[in-house]
Amino acid sequence: MIDTVLFDLDGTLRDWQSAITRALADLRDEAPEALPAELRDDLDARVWRAIDEQLVVRREGRVMERRHYWIDIDPVPVWRTLLPDLHQRSLDELLARFRELLDAAPYADVYPALEQLREGYALGVLTNGPRPESVLRRMGFAHYFDAIVTVFGGTKKPAGVAFEQALEALGAEPVRTVHVGDSLIADVQGALSAGLTPIWIDRFDDRNPLPEGAHRIEALTELPPLLVSLAEG
Repeated sequence: MIDTVLFDLDGTLRDWQSAITRALADLRDEAPEALPAELRDDLDARVWRAIDEQLVVRREGRVMERRHYWIDIDPVPVWRTLLPDLHQRSLDELLARFRELLDAAPYADVYPALEQLREGYALGVLTNGPRPESVLRRMGFAHYFDAIVTVFGGTKKPAGVAFEQALEALGAEPVRTVHVGDSLIADVQGALSAGLTPIWIDRFDDRNPLPEGAHRIEALTELPPLLVSLAEG
């Protein structure tokens, strides 16, 4: 019987790609004086190019994915590359505002799914990224979770020790826990190796093959009925 649901954060609960796009648009509106005129019209493209320069592209199944590894980006060089003449204090203020805007971008299916799950399951978050409590508070979802665990700066998913930390924080057993995430390596393979039941959220309809014992959903609203099905099966 499943009694615990563990979630990844970015790409699962937080829509980081749309968040970056919205944050850039808001920065253009709020702080035009901080952005050189020649940068304002081309901000999105130049930010993504600067981000891509920091990313090592990795293969997951058939898909070349940059989206799972954005949390390893240091935003300071990105903005320093774009704004080399900006004073450090202004850069710090810009970064602080960018992070604030970035933190509040949940997928639309998060709230209805958590509302359904909160009564019957212990809920937790396990992320490789920084500041998950702050992110979840800004999105308005922190109160749904019994444990919020980050392994940022430590041994990250897919390592089994990452899942062990989350299970310990929740007081949960791996055989009674599902882990929901968007990464085939960090979430699916990692959870499977740690003895949890992995559920891949395939928001981009990649339809990669899954290992035996893993399940696929396209939206979090599919999760509650899947858990019922697993309990019955």
